[in-house]
Amino acid sequence: MLAHLGIGVYRPNGTRVLAGSERNQHDFWLYDFEVPLLARMASRKPEAFAAYRARLSALGVHVSSSELLHTYRRVYARRGSAYLVRLLGGLGVTFDRAPRLTPLEEWLLTLDTLAPPNRAAARRLAAAGSCGANISGPALSGWGFVHGAATWAEVVQAEQVYRALNAVLLTQGVQVTLAADPSEVEEGVGGPGGRMDLRATVTLDAIQQPVPVSCGLLTGMTVPNGPVANAHVRIEVPGTVAEHGTTETKGGKGYAGEPLVTDQLGQTGLVFQAREDPSGGKGKEHTASGTVLAQADVRPALAGHLDPILLQLMPPARPGIALATVKWHGGERWTGTIESDTSRTYLEGIYGGNTHCTDHWRGTLDFGVRPDGAIEGTGEARPTSRPTCYAGVGKLATLETFAVRGRATDQALTLQLVFGKGDGVVLAGWNVNTTRYAGGSPKAGGPPIAVPLIDPCTARGTVALHDTIHSGGKLDPMTALDTIALKCEEPGAS
Repeated sequence: MLAHLGIGVYRPNGTRVLAGSERNQHDFWLYDFEVPLLARMASRKPEAFAAYRARLSALGVHVSSSELLHTYRRVYARRGSAYLVRLLGGLGVTFDRAPRLTPLEEWLLTLDTLAPPNRAAARRLAAAGSCGANISGPALSGWGFVHGAATWAEVVQAEQVYRALNAVLLTQGVQVTLAADPSEVEEGVGGPGGRMDLRATVTLDAIQQPVPVSCGLLTGMTVPNGPVANAHVRIEVPGTVAEHGTTETKGGKGYAGEPLVTDQLGQTGLVFQAREDPSGGKGKEHTASGTVLAQADVRPALAGHLDPILLQLMPPARPGIALATVKWHGGERWTGTIESDTSRTYLEGIYGGNTHCTDHWRGTLDFGVRPDGAIEGTGEARPTSRPTCYAGVGKLATLETFAVRGRATDQALTLQLVFGKGDGVVLAGWNVNTTRYAGGSPKAGGPPIAVPLIDPCTARGTVALHDTIHSGGKLDPMTALDTIALKCEEPGAS
């Protein structure tokens, strides 16, 4: 790739590894210890195009995403045979819409957009360490197409562009790892729960040993390797886990997100202490998991090794991640629906008697199950069809509210719906669900409705309910055929 692009490669002392399009130390070329980092960039996860545009803006290029995409489409359509354009196409980068870019793809676009080709008239590095006559190659630069075609691309000094391109590469050498030990803890019974050690490690593995640079852009700098002491690390525990305990420094001080400084081994960390279980270990077992992030800023650690301007241009290193899990016991929340086909046969008192009246209702439920198994919640129901016996007289109900009571076992949820309020007349049999008649005066509270558990978090079933209501000296039969579907929502689970 570098050979096709005309990018030369040299050792820190100026010894040639690959000749490119450079004529002297003031042109753009790479050090040999940076080359493996290009391969690493290709394997990184892609980011949104907006992130690339934001980094261009930080360098001084203020252009909209639409104009940027238009420029790439226009320029690359004319340069279809160029190796860089073919390479981007082979990597799957298109500009019909905003693409997601790997670090390598972003680096290539930055090179083409902001860096003048080596043999252009534009002057480049004003101060680069002398490399003698070693820096020289016969090739032509295979980049700079956008730079030469867009006036907004020429606002950044070449020296700053070169430093930015090198800064991105050096950042790829920063490795941030995070370990959670153990990765799973439980809330305690009768006292605090388990302790989880969160340990972040920051290293530089771009090279095998520290290299003093005596030639080119990085002259006078020493690129370190191994553990990075004095890096600033912030560890973020996700809320789904954090709400079940406290996060402290190794010294026992509460942690509020301030930077943690790595030691000589490149390490720092926190302790997550699970709280005492408020339910005393009773009730259903819940699990919450989340990704813990360790963000590292190595610039304070490298201040004595690398150029300050280059350090300012270093993007954030990829965070270290670890999965953390906490378990506890307690109640649970359930939600669901009731689809109810209802009927009432009027034996007297309506349209000459023997009138069979049907309709359909849909109810929604929201209730909690306490650790002792008691169910408490609310619900509401609305008709989804007009009663077949309705003759246009009187206000039909459009909403009925009810309380949800009952008890949960390992086999079923047994519900009782208790009538609350209604805004009109119910002509068919919905109220079999929420009110008991048994031929007498109505009493709020329907019969038990047993819904079998399909799995610990799913309950489904069909139930037929029957009752009779006194009407005109006779007892009208009422029926509700209910199809019930319920799901639990574990608090804090992810």
